[in-house]
Amino acid sequence: WSSPALGWGLVRGCDRAPLKTAGALEAVTVVSGMPHESVYVLKDFHHYLSNPAVSRAIRDALPGYRRTRTTLVLISPVLSVPVELDKDVAAVPFELPTRDDLGVIFDRVVSSAEATGDVDPAVTERAAIIEAGRGLTEAEAESAFTLALIRCGAFDGAAAATVRNEKAR
Repeated sequence: WSSPALGWGLVRGCDRAPLKTAGALEAVTVVSGMPHESVYVLKDFHHYLSNPAVSRAIRDALPGYRRTRTTLVLISPVLSVPVELDKDVAAVPFELPTRDDLGVIFDRVVSSAEATGDVDPAVTERAAIIEAGRGLTEAEAESAFTLALIRCGAFDGAAAATVRNEKAR
């Protein structure tokens, strides 16, 4: 096994050794037994950190992770770290898209809609829709813009309201 990073998620586990497992506790246990420096990406792991067995397994494995230069990357939309792991976790926040980024995403949604030929979206409220998308991730903004077009048939004031409503959910 020569890959520098390996991902794990609850539904699929990991499709190859050494992390060919389905359970969160088992994933932490397997990683702790790996002898070489690696990066392990555990997706949506915030759901499992509240499990005392998972939290304890991580704490028990920390000396080995340090010794073998193994890094766990916990991917999570929220930072919810148990107090006993707080000093051992470094949070790396990712910035949300800027107005310019949202404009590119919006234009991509418009172009995609035009390319399918199913819809020729009228764009009367571009700035309002982009502003309504502030605070969303790239994927959330693309979904909200697309939903607004599907529901409203155009990018107008109603579409901006749809994006705001999606953001509030």
